[in-house]
Amino acid sequence: ARAQREVYLWRAILASVAILVPLVLLGILATQLQRARARMLEERIAHSRRMEQLAFNDTLTGLPNRTAFGHLLSQAVQQSRRYGNRVALLFLDLDGFKQVNDTYGHDVGDDLLRQVADRLWDCLRGSDVVARLGGDEMVALLPSVGEPARAAAVAEKLLAAIAAPYALAGREVRISASVGIAVCPEDGSDEQTLMKHADHAMYNAKEAGKNTFRFFGDG
Repeated sequence: ARAQREVYLWRAILASVAILVPLVLLGILATQLQRARARMLEERIAHSRRMEQLAFNDTLTGLPNRTAFGHLLSQAVQQSRRYGNRVALLFLDLDGFKQVNDTYGHDVGDDLLRQVADRLWDCLRGSDVVARLGGDEMVALLPSVGEPARAAAVAEKLLAAIAAPYALAGREVRISASVGIAVCPEDGSDEQTLMKHADHAMYNAKEAGKNTFRFFGDG
């Protein structure tokens, strides 16, 4: 009888093991699947963020690119229409950048652009935006400028920051900038007109001798 009870006991133990082992394995497998799914989700989110950054940020300077700036300018113009506030668009083109590139090489030119971008950010308020359109063309957006005189003051500040010497490849390099300013709504009430007029004003600044700014409509 004792031997029979032991047989029943072992059978019960084996039956329990036969049930528990698959359950434990299934639990481990389910945990691993959950972790794998979580990793895949994290990777997808990270990839999406990288793609978004590439789509809206200039890879060289970290500034918003032309696409991102177009959205920001559109929002600023819409707010100007709704609330009646002035928006100032400053179009900057670097004077002497091509000479730096030709003389010292593109790596030095890239370093120069990064330093210029940092200086421009430091000159602006938190609500203002600076972006790189491409090459040595950059823009600053002042979404609530008040009087045009503030746009002029910001332009002077940007010009002074850009004109300060740069340490590049063991050399001191100096450049300047020409800045064109268009104000919404006086100089245009849509993005395309503002960009066109700010660009036109920038060329007027170049013709005036560079290292200066001009409003659209200035002689």
